[in-house]
Amino acid sequence: MTWRLRDVSIQQKLTLLFMAAATVALLVFAGAVFGIELVQFRATLERDVATQSELVRAMVVPALTFRDEAAANESLAALRMRPNLIAAWLLRAGDTNIFARYTRPGESPAPPVSSTPLGTRFEGGSVFHVEPIFADRDVVGTLILQADAREARERLWTYAYIVLPLLASALLLSLPVASRLQRLVSQPLLDLAATTQSVSTKGDYSVRARKQSSDEIGTLVDGFNEMLAQIQKRDDALRASEERFREMADSIRQVFWLSDVAKECMVYVSPAYEEIWGRTCASLYQDPKGWVEALHPEDRERVWKAAREKQVRGEYDQVYRIIRPDGSERWIRDRAFPVRDAEGRVHRVAGVAEDITERKQLEQEVIEISDREQARIGQDIHDELCQHLVSTGLAAGLLAQTLRERGAAEAAAAEEIVHLVKNAITEAYGLVGGLFPARLPAEGLASALQELMHRLSLRHDIHFELDYPQPVTVSPAEATHLFRIAQEALNNAVKHARATRLKISLYEPDGCDVMLTIKDNGVGLPADAGGARGFGVHFMRYRAGMIGATLDLHAGPDGGTILTCSIPRRS
Repeated sequence: MTWRLRDVSIQQKLTLLFMAAATVALLVFAGAVFGIELVQFRATLERDVATQSELVRAMVVPALTFRDEAAANESLAALRMRPNLIAAWLLRAGDTNIFARYTRPGESPAPPVSSTPLGTRFEGGSVFHVEPIFADRDVVGTLILQADAREARERLWTYAYIVLPLLASALLLSLPVASRLQRLVSQPLLDLAATTQSVSTKGDYSVRARKQSSDEIGTLVDGFNEMLAQIQKRDDALRASEERFREMADSIRQVFWLSDVAKECMVYVSPAYEEIWGRTCASLYQDPKGWVEALHPEDRERVWKAAREKQVRGEYDQVYRIIRPDGSERWIRDRAFPVRDAEGRVHRVAGVAEDITERKQLEQEVIEISDREQARIGQDIHDELCQHLVSTGLAAGLLAQTLRERGAAEAAAAEEIVHLVKNAITEAYGLVGGLFPARLPAEGLASALQELMHRLSLRHDIHFELDYPQPVTVSPAEATHLFRIAQEALNNAVKHARATRLKISLYEPDGCDVMLTIKDNGVGLPADAGGARGFGVHFMRYRAGMIGATLDLHAGPDGGTILTCSIPRRS
């Protein structure tokens, strides 16, 4: 019942409240009137019986004194004039037998017992009055009167028949009054509830509740309107901020995106997505993982794994390829960072993806031009400079031989020239091997690396080791980039880390990723990342990115540096 009352309208509650209060007040009043009437009637009956008892006692004293039963009965017979008296009994002092009696015609009351207590009491529908009779201060007998109390009940029922209809009429008349009075309280609250419903439904914070009084409800309305004003102010500021953000996001060429942590919901993606990916923003909202399907098959697993693991840590910075619906390929650089709530928990991930296809193509062209230019320079050095040096060496050798045969003092100087020319030829051929690895296209990556290490060992006192358990499967482009990465790492180890031992490992375990590992025992990673070696690391990372490889550079457990370049293979 309580729960049902909680669900009814406030108008009905207030009406029930007023009616309940009126009903309780009327019932209390009626009960008080009934109680007062009952008490007054009983008191009146007690007084009437006591008065009759006093008159009877005065008449029966002589009969008791002289033991005249006939006179006593005659005196009691006078009570027939009192229709409310049912019976009267007279007992002599010290005697338990009834001396005289009176009984109203048609009545047969039970005779009293000798131990009936003195005083007046109500029992059943009768009132009993017991009082001693004195003669010269001596008790000569006892008078017992029994009066009828039914008149009191009939009088109370008559009163009830009058009062109860009046009570019901008063309640019916109070109902419209209560219904009208409850509006003073309910109407402002209903208007406030209607305003709240309108705000929550339409999201319009410009509406205001109408103030109808200056009481507590009026204060509540003022507070509610002030709250709406504050919300409207903040909502306007938020809308303006969102509008500025959308204008900025719509104007930039990069794709700005916002998603949940689980990557199950795309909260926002800027229109540039349609231009770069060639797919609609609506399709991405419908399928938040649609951008993954556009990834190049060779990059998909790597990028999706990084998205799941690194975005929430703020470590996501990936370069990958996508395939547009028209079949064209584009290079993308995608960065992301976590968005935290007030408690510091990550609840969103925001990111920026930009199209770097033109830059990639330009950089690739620069590298290809650089490789071709290096090959051309190496070829020119091999065909021209090296031939001139060889001819010069032969001429110097003939000169030194002629001077020795003549016993000339200049023979020693000529021998020194021959030695210097031979060293120059060796350096020139080593330079040619670095600029133009002739064995790379003809004999493969492992042979080119072995030749590179051999030429370095001729110029530097370093021990080299090549671990090449079995042939690896790489494309010409991958072989070229891996060779250049190894060449840069070896030169850095020799020139900057001052290494004396170097080990190159090239393997492809069970058809998995192609791994190139270079270990040295040098001084370790440099503190200055902006120096020559810092540029070299950037160069190596870029070449690794060109073939979709990952490059890791860290300190070795026993000192030195370990470089690992891994080319992922599709399973």
